[in-house]
Amino acid sequence: MKWNTMKHLNIVGLFVEAAEQYPDRIAIIHRGKSIRYGQLLREVRRTAAYFEKKGVRKGDRVLVFVPMSIDLYRIVLALFYVGATAVFLDAWSGVKRVEECVEIAECRGFIGHWKARLIRWLLPSARKIPLLLKLRGRGEADGEVAAVQGEDPALITFTTGSTGRPKAALRNHNFLRIQYEVLNGYIHPDAGDVVMTTLPIVLLVNLGVGACSVIPDAGLHSGKSVDAGVIVDQMSRYRVSRLIASPQFGVEVATFLAGKHRSLPHLKEVYTGGGPVFSDMALQLKKGFPDAHIQVIYGSTEAEPISHIAVDQLIYLSGRQNDGLPAGEIYPGTDLRIIHTDSLHNKSYTSSEWEALCCPEGEIGEIVVAGDHVLKHYYKSPEAWRQAKIKAGSTLWHRTGDSGFVRDGQLYLTGRVKRLIQYGGRKIAPFVVEAALRQSPGIRRAALMDTCGQLILAIEPEERSNGLKEIAGSIPHDRMITFESIPLDPRHRTKVDYTALGKMIHQQLEGDGLLSLS
Repeated sequence: MKWNTMKHLNIVGLFVEAAEQYPDRIAIIHRGKSIRYGQLLREVRRTAAYFEKKGVRKGDRVLVFVPMSIDLYRIVLALFYVGATAVFLDAWSGVKRVEECVEIAECRGFIGHWKARLIRWLLPSARKIPLLLKLRGRGEADGEVAAVQGEDPALITFTTGSTGRPKAALRNHNFLRIQYEVLNGYIHPDAGDVVMTTLPIVLLVNLGVGACSVIPDAGLHSGKSVDAGVIVDQMSRYRVSRLIASPQFGVEVATFLAGKHRSLPHLKEVYTGGGPVFSDMALQLKKGFPDAHIQVIYGSTEAEPISHIAVDQLIYLSGRQNDGLPAGEIYPGTDLRIIHTDSLHNKSYTSSEWEALCCPEGEIGEIVVAGDHVLKHYYKSPEAWRQAKIKAGSTLWHRTGDSGFVRDGQLYLTGRVKRLIQYGGRKIAPFVVEAALRQSPGIRRAALMDTCGQLILAIEPEERSNGLKEIAGSIPHDRMITFESIPLDPRHRTKVDYTALGKMIHQQLEGDGLLSLS
């Protein structure tokens, strides 16, 4: 089928074309079940017919509470098919945050598994959503793909931090197509690939080229470790050729493989992103996947990718200096600057004023990016817009909130801007300190926080740890505290959850019984 200009703008057209070209190829495998492209297309059309029968119309927003699964992609593609907008919330959000997001989204429809339907009845704002859609709903498939404009919304995802109003990233059909083209050219999936991925957007890209996607049977629940044995068995069974996953997921699988002296001979490429990959993690990845080409991708919700680096290069550069985490070469489609945030007072600058804000090579500042694949829209999130966007001349720049510097064409990360600390007349990047301490014997994880009026060095020691005071002696701090476990972000379990850690430190300083070593 050839798509006319209007229909071709609908992002679902990429999947439809792939399904018509490769109807007998397997599209998705999950929990022992698989679905072929032709069958998935029929199911998408039947689901779209059901949505239309229930009253879902072009432009309607539908809140989707479905975990990563075959059902999820059937539903999302069907919503695109009718021109509706799929709305997602972070699965680990608290009830209050969910309520805030639902109020902002003003959805017309709700679809989810039975647990989500129970949550719906507990939330006043969710109970107001008029259309309650069945997860298994089907209709008679006879409708055409909805004709859309490129600027029509397709996807809204809420990032619900611990403070402030939830941020709703809005991706229209144009942006999803650009993101598809960028990722397609970057990770170059092929119709013959078998790809295991934990990243939902990557699976959408796979569906546009005819690749087979394997959803992990374990390790997708927030705050939990990966059942690496289950994952390795799954990868072996389906002869997975590519792994695209969060760093912690990849490291746990690699560690299991190395520890059990097992291998995955069909695995040729590994891509990881969504959190920092320290040199010890890179070594673990290399040890567990010795025959695979391993790339680390740096990006954010609003800009993916920003830069990339091979693990061999990351390990090499980490061994030469310790003033920043190597993030590699800047993606050619990304315009990147490092700016002085202390001098940032306006939201609009002339080109010459903007250049004056930019840091010279090697100096730490905030990483800001621009480009066609950098998100430009939020949904009813004026606070997010004010915090994240800057106009310089005719260019709209996005503030990543990350600090770093550029040296010899390579980007280096130094942690979140708001975590930089002025101490003793100098600027300290806790992220760099934490990365260095990870290499010290006896330390599993570390964090440096300016909290409760003190500079606190938090340590998560290994089982056998001696000489922690000596190791930390060169690190500026007022007090050192050990914790059995330093909390990590619930999404990728890679970054330190500083909000949760701050509460633990506060309890410790109040004498709640945690062991203090200073």
